[in-house]
Amino acid sequence: MSNQINSVEELRWANGARTSLSATVTFDDGRQWPMCVHANYDTDEGVELWTRSKAGEFGAIAAYVEPPALPEPAPDEISRRQFFQYLAVIGIISKDEALAAMQGGVIPAPLQVIIDQLPTDDDKFNAQMFVVGAQNFNRLHWLTDVVRQAMQWTLEQRDDFWREAAKI
Repeated sequence: MSNQINSVEELRWANGARTSLSATVTFDDGRQWPMCVHANYDTDEGVELWTRSKAGEFGAIAAYVEPPALPEPAPDEISRRQFFQYLAVIGIISKDEALAAMQGGVIPAPLQVIIDQLPTDDDKFNAQMFVVGAQNFNRLHWLTDVVRQAMQWTLEQRDDFWREAAKI
C-alpha cells in the first residue's frame, strides 16, 4: 500500500498567519483524504503535503478566507419595557399601546388577537396572565414561539428582535 501523494485539490492556507494548510489529497492507492497540516506535522503524509505544497508542486496556495462573523448571541431575556417599546419601534403596536401595556397592563390588540387564537380557555388565561404580569420576556418561552409563528417569523428573526430590543 502506497502513501505517496498523487494529487492535491482545494489547497489553501488554513489561517491568516500562513502556518497551516488544508487540502483534499488523493494518494497513489486512490484514497482521498481531507488534510490540514503545519510545518511540524507528525506523519509522513503530512510532512510530504507541507513540503511539496510550500515548494509549489501542487500549484498556488489559495489565500486564507476569514469565515463570516457569527451574529452576536441573542439574550435569553429582555425587559417588559424593551419588549413593548421595540414592538412599537418596528410598528407592530402603536406607541400608545406600548405605553398602555406598561402603565396599565393592557395587552396590545395585535398580541390579544394571537392570544385569542389559542386552543383552550386555560391557554388564553395563562397567556394573558403572562403578558400582563411578566417583568421579563424569555425568547424561549412557549408564548414567544406562538407569537413568532403567528407573525410568520423565522427563528433568526425572533433572535434579531431580542438582540435589537435589548439595545434600547
